Amino acid sequence: MNLLPLLGFAVATAATPGPVNTLAAMSGARYGLGRSLAYVMGAASGFTALLALTGLGLAGIAAAAPWVTRAMTLAGAAYMLYLAARITVTRAQENGAAPQRPPGYLNGVVAQWLNPKAWIVAVSAVSIFVTPHTDQAMALSLFCATYFVVCLLAVGLWASLGRFASGLLGDAGRFNQAMAVLMVASILYLVFAGFA
Repeated sequence: MNLLPLLGFAVATAATPGPVNTLAAMSGARYGLGRSLAYVMGAASGFTALLALTGLGLAGIAAAAPWVTRAMTLAGAAYMLYLAARITVTRAQENGAAPQRPPGYLNGVVAQWLNPKAWIVAVSAVSIFVTPHTDQAMALSLFCATYFVVCLLAVGLWASLGRFASGLLGDAGRFNQAMAVLMVASILYLVFAGFA
């Protein structure tokens, strides 16, 4: 198996903007990279599990029941909007209320599993990089290991970029409000594309 195309695909799909990376940037802006690492780890391991299960046949189940895909799209949109709102709201902290916790490991896992982009990437990846090989178990294992590392670095980079950008602006709230607008636009696109 040639690792260069596999690595290129993983970098291109893991590092591009999407709901999970946008949430990582928002968390990084608000809480810093250190407090966002649980979310980053959850996103990386959540996608890797999705990729592995897709390679083992989960995509066939979703294809056989299109309503499942639509329900997951709507649930994913609602969940991403909830997380974005939770990170964006700053007034409670400014008024002396107890500080909110950053999104955690489970939030990262669920964000990936409810992310339509993640499903599209997983199905495409398995079709391109796993199915053509005679030793599909080895190909899937290698791809999952590669993707875990790339995804961990990419989502972590987004959290770091969020921290950096909020530092430049001097206000995490403003950065997160701008990211929330991008998040809503991204989610609306994914929902409309899923129902078109």
